[in-house]
Amino acid sequence: MIGSLTGKAIGFLDDNATVIIDVNGVGYRVTVVSSLFQKLAGNEDKITLFIHTRVREDAIALYGFENLRELKTFEVLVATHGVGPSLGLSLLSTLGSDEFWRSIRDEQVKILQSVPGVGAKTAQRLIVELREKAQIVSIDQGAGKSTLRPILSGKVAVKQALVELGYGSDEIREVLSGLEDTSDESLLLKLALRSLSGIREVSR
Repeated sequence: MIGSLTGKAIGFLDDNATVIIDVNGVGYRVTVVSSLFQKLAGNEDKITLFIHTRVREDAIALYGFENLRELKTFEVLVATHGVGPSLGLSLLSTLGSDEFWRSIRDEQVKILQSVPGVGAKTAQRLIVELREKAQIVSIDQGAGKSTLRPILSGKVAVKQALVELGYGSDEIREVLSGLEDTSDESLLLKLALRSLSGIREVSR
């Protein structure tokens, strides 16, 4: 299971917002939201994408996101009845994770209907099925930002993510002990993955 990819975007397929990420000479085709696709088109630096891997009978599809909040929102969406990857990406491309959760919380059917592929019935079903999950969304009205507040936070949440990525408890403990705890899970996970990559290179 691929949990993240770090490399350079070397190819772009406009028809389905797919980028090719070169990771040490291997190109991975990753489908992303439209805003990220546009951003990567002008970026020649290395990037890290958090990956949702979807295994089908005939293919393995990768979906990439800038941060854990978007990844978690996408995974909640595709686990919802009647929502596949295409509609999940459409919701995130049109609204973004913050506005999506705000719309669910405030039961804004018309805003949800502004997303291509979402009719009145689908919007109502999303609200009914996800409004309880929307309670974990913390909205900072002053800063105009919102973030998913998971039950686990900081190093605890990152430790869980690293376990899911296949890292051993000893190396996770070693790398996390050298990092300062922060509420920014995306940053903490990036730093941990970078350190773990260095540790494995040294041990070879």
